Amino acid sequence: MLQNLRARFRFRLLLASTVLLLIAMMSVPDNQYAVFLSMAFLVAAGVNALPKKHPMHPVVLILGLTVLLCKALTAMGMMSYHVGNFGLAILYAVLFFALIHRLTHQRPVTGELLYGLAAIYLQIALLFAILYDGIEMFWPGSFSISTGVAPLEIGDFAYFSLITLTTVGYGDIYPLHPAARILVTFEAVTGVLFIGLSMARSLMLISDDNVDELERD
Repeated sequence: MLQNLRARFRFRLLLASTVLLLIAMMSVPDNQYAVFLSMAFLVAAGVNALPKKHPMHPVVLILGLTVLLCKALTAMGMMSYHVGNFGLAILYAVLFFALIHRLTHQRPVTGELLYGLAAIYLQIALLFAILYDGIEMFWPGSFSISTGVAPLEIGDFAYFSLITLTTVGYGDIYPLHPAARILVTFEAVTGVLFIGLSMARSLMLISDDNVDELERD
């Protein structure tokens, strides 16, 4: 029964954990304990979202445990938080491609597909937030804010990434370095394409299921 519940709510848990981590990063970025717990929840949900027989399941599990270890070392002051962030970016990328493959081939089409797509959409924002933070580390001053010069942190980039992905663009944070501008443009285009392609693919899967059902009848 527990296994059936995990299978039924696996993408809802992934979406909830992604939202929780985004909230923690934007509201309490200095609270390492809250961020760590949110990250641990996301890792567990990500591992649970993939069947044990999936070839990427052990990869996601190992990467997730490595990221949590790096985060724990960062909280103890034994490692730069950028190292953990880069590991987290790799985890997001691997999880993204693994889940995209699974969701686009899921049969039958259920409501869990929508939860999974929403979770992946938000994880795109998390991935780009980490990339923005990395650019700022390598080229300080790559981003600026309209209220004046101030150091930007991962929570600021999580917020900026979300408004860029949704193409809202308030203009309170904007890129200056060419690499930052290219990445911001790429994220905005990715956000639009993801929504369009996800809707098209979902409708195609639903149509295929309806055709199969009619043929059985």
